[in-house]
Amino acid sequence: MSDSPTRTPLPPLEQDLPRSKKVYVDPELQVPFREIALTNGQPPLRVYDTTGPQGHDPHRGIPRRRAPWLEQRLGSGRKNLSQMHFARQGVVTEEMRFCAIRENVAPEF
Repeated sequence: MSDSPTRTPLPPLEQDLPRSKKVYVDPELQVPFREIALTNGQPPLRVYDTTGPQGHDPHRGIPRRRAPWLEQRLGSGRKNLSQMHFARQGVVTEEMRFCAIRENVAPEF
């Protein structure tokens, strides 16, 4: 008898959430939202989509979304790369823009 538990794979999101689809806002940053179809002619409702990338092998990992953003900063020769450091200098990073889009606020906020 095996010691490892039997695991049932998760069904595809399209099956669990048939009246919604994943959409991306901002062509550069690809901020994910879930667009939910409503009834009575109402426009779709957009909400956070925290499902992460789909269809990737969990043993190999998911794509590193921030890698190009970090490479650019690492190549600049700066020593302090924290978000707080950039915020104090008035620099809006890609991470700040990404969060601002998700929160529906101005990046400077």
